[in-house]
Amino acid sequence: MKDATDQKWATAELASVSKVFTDGNWIETKDQASEGIRLVQTGNVGEGAFKDRRDKARWIDDETFDRLNCFEVLPGDCLVSRLPDPVGRACIIPETGDKMITAVDCTVIRPDETKIDTRFFVYYSLSSEYLRNVDDVCTGTTRRRISRKNLGKIPIPLPPLEEQQRIVAVLDEAFEGLARARAHAEANLQNARKLFENSLEAELEAVGNSNETSLGEHIDLLAGFAFKSKGYTEDQSAMRLMRGDNIIPGAVRWEGAKYWPIEDCEAYEKFQLCADDVLIAMDRTWIKAGIKYAVLTDADVPSLLVQRVARLRCLPSLDTHFLEMLIGSKSFERYVLSIQTGTGVPHISPTQIKDFKFPLPDIETQAEMVERLLIVKNGSNELSESYSQKVQDIDDCRRSLLQKAFAGELS
Repeated sequence: MKDATDQKWATAELASVSKVFTDGNWIETKDQASEGIRLVQTGNVGEGAFKDRRDKARWIDDETFDRLNCFEVLPGDCLVSRLPDPVGRACIIPETGDKMITAVDCTVIRPDETKIDTRFFVYYSLSSEYLRNVDDVCTGTTRRRISRKNLGKIPIPLPPLEEQQRIVAVLDEAFEGLARARAHAEANLQNARKLFENSLEAELEAVGNSNETSLGEHIDLLAGFAFKSKGYTEDQSAMRLMRGDNIIPGAVRWEGAKYWPIEDCEAYEKFQLCADDVLIAMDRTWIKAGIKYAVLTDADVPSLLVQRVARLRCLPSLDTHFLEMLIGSKSFERYVLSIQTGTGVPHISPTQIKDFKFPLPDIETQAEMVERLLIVKNGSNELSESYSQKVQDIDDCRRSLLQKAFAGELS
């Protein structure tokens, strides 16, 4: 385990500077009620901040509180999540007006205020040093976690209380300014992204409903083949399989790709993909980032189309770039959200894709629209990249401040 700081401050194990250091309670679904005492969960523990999420709150009643001998969490207590992401993140419980308990995967810390300022620890929990030390003693491969015992052994820097409070005051002021700057940059980033979306919607509206048609009239749609996983090969020079997992909004990602033996590909010629094919993932078609679709480039082929992915190729009446913009539009997104079915894995069908209705100008007008929209899209992308970099710069500044603070270099 790494030293807590590079300078001469004393250090102590986290548990040793706490009056209370205990895990929350094991609360099963059958123990929960519609109101009463609030159950704070790992999802409420943000990185340095409490996430209220009151609309998703869980509760128990007084009888259950007594029967399970629950530990009450008080405003001012610190909660540490022992699950990702990231493991060890911490926040201070605010005054919510509720009586509260917490789940077993959260550790409740009530610091000894004669030794450590709670806000000082929460700031330290954001530092790369603390997170590395936590990660060093985590267990698990698919889902990392830290035990309460190991969490209690994490070394914490202990400058004098007066110095802790000074550092907190400096970081409070700096982080408040950075938060304002980040919010402004994120708002500008959203506006930049909406610039193209709004332009596309305006172009489609200008065509008029008199030209409305169904997508199926203008595309050749093919659904993929059910390649059996037992036939996969580890040979990465073999044929890549295009699965729904390989499609993210607007792009293909090949991380975790599966492969099919080259010598067995001839029988699946029908499912060979080409550059400029438009793909739509038919399972979980919509995610928070948008519609899972992509237009293939030369770098994405050769590859084979797998089941639950739809391949769209344009007939002469439809421009490929126009189709790409159409599938990425808010109109298509709204359509998908209105027709997808299934609760565990929301999905759409090839027929539903074909049934999408939209205004279609003639092929020459489509090309003109695409040319105009590409100018807007390129400008929007440049703005997005600029504001994304500003957000990254602000986050880098936060990390730099934390590093200096806990190296004793914060003036």
